[in-house]
Amino acid sequence: MGAGNEEECDARRHERRRRVMVVEDEFIIALALRRQVEEAGFEVCHVTDAAHDAVEFARSGVVDAALMDVSLRGGGDGIAATRRLVHECGVPVIVISAYSDQDIRTRALEAGASAVLGKPASDHELCRALAEALGEDPEETPGRQG
Repeated sequence: MGAGNEEECDARRHERRRRVMVVEDEFIIALALRRQVEEAGFEVCHVTDAAHDAVEFARSGVVDAALMDVSLRGGGDGIAATRRLVHECGVPVIVISAYSDQDIRTRALEAGASAVLGKPASDHELCRALAEALGEDPEETPGRQG
């Protein structure tokens, strides 16, 4: 992120930070996503590699949005977990996948995903998708402009 975006992110940190859960089974990718989310001015409230843990944590009521991988540890299905987070917990989900085929995109959107991004997602793409999933204007919300 550029210097202007850093200032916007600093301004964002003074507000109540929205809490984002990262659901990703690749450790290095989870770390990168955590960094992107935090640099955008959000708080990472939980990182997990398991679908069942994501759903249980979301039930705590502290998750404002989630980033979800498609393939999770132990053969977990990120799209099924997306459906549960959206419909049972009311948590908006952005699916992030290394697979860019139309079938995955269609299944994720049908499950209720707010957006489907490819890996790796740029800072701008991720910030914009999070802002839109949270009902914020990505052009007016600090830390979200490209």
